[in-house]
Amino acid sequence: MPKVKMPRKSTLIDMTAMCDVAFLLLTFFMLATKFKPDEPVAVVTPPPSIPSCCRTPT
Repeated sequence: MPKVKMPRKSTLIDMTAMCDVAFLLLTFFMLATKFKPDEPVAVVTPPPSIPSCCRTPT
């Protein structure tokens, strides 16, 4: 005896509410986040070198 296939119902879901919640959460976290201020970086530079054309002869 063959099995009778039942027609499947559509699984269409309205995603508007989920999109609204996602954007509200995204907006909340963007506005509520407070970043730590950048700390200055100390850079040690070498002393300036004098080109040979500008040196005084000794």
